[in-house]
Amino acid sequence: MLELTILLKYVLQATELMPFILLLTYPLGRRGNGRLAIWGARQLTLLSLRLCWCSVVLLILHFALTLWQMDDMSSLPRWHWQQTAASLLACGLAALFLALVQKANKRLPEFPHLRPDADCLYDGAAIRRPMLLTVPALICLFGLILVQGGVLAPPPAGMARNDLFRLVLGSSLGTAFSHLTAAGGVALLVLYANARIPLLLCGNWERAVRWCAVWAVLGLLPTCIDRWSDILLQPLLFLLSGRPLGSLTEDPTALATLNTAPAAAMLTLAACLWAVPLFRPRLARHLWLLLLPWLCLLLQPHVQRAFAL
Repeated sequence: MLELTILLKYVLQATELMPFILLLTYPLGRRGNGRLAIWGARQLTLLSLRLCWCSVVLLILHFALTLWQMDDMSSLPRWHWQQTAASLLACGLAALFLALVQKANKRLPEFPHLRPDADCLYDGAAIRRPMLLTVPALICLFGLILVQGGVLAPPPAGMARNDLFRLVLGSSLGTAFSHLTAAGGVALLVLYANARIPLLLCGNWERAVRWCAVWAVLGLLPTCIDRWSDILLQPLLFLLSGRPLGSLTEDPTALATLNTAPAAAMLTLAACLWAVPLFRPRLARHLWLLLLPWLCLLLQPHVQRAFAL
């Protein structure tokens, strides 16, 4: 069940932010390399659509397993049913708009094969329709982030519903940025699957790899900085207060923070591994290099739980 929860988490994260990368991909061909930009936009649209349906399947499977493990289904809180239904609705609506984007992509300009990449460009009018259709898909998926963040859950005792909404909204904006990691990581895997097509020869491969890898790295940076700042702050606070570092293990709060260091190291390692293709794009042709960061992310909850015991 834990493995399914982790898989659902990263599939949902990739689903939520992949259209954002798609939206920023369209304008890349306005100053050249339009053939690559259009190909990338079509691939990202198809990937976003497939991720939406994968999210639907995993949400249903996760909910079914949750019910199966319960002795009495009536004991399941009502907000849990509402959360699952709202998540399915958000994914379904996003898939509908992405299908319209996919249809609009068929009207994007085509370039002769012999035309140099630098001369393949288009104006904003050519991409206006698919970009506008991507926006409502993003809105639906931001609603998915809010739902998964607990906006439908009952507020704690003494907290008003409006206060809970503001709290979830504020945390979801920061959470959404970290989801770029999953979207960029999945995009790199799809790019690897298309590595042998003629379009991705020479410089186009490097451009495409860097475009995907930068999102994978950017999404992890704030989390890594936040984790390590909390960890390194504990010894500093002890030194400033005049207490010996050996007494760190006697402080439950400091010890709990220090025990998160192995999990933070796994996240940092994943970021470093995704940074390798960013500076050496040719290495992205090795599948093991693209899978190792995912292994770090999948093992990170297990490592965190082991050190929390």
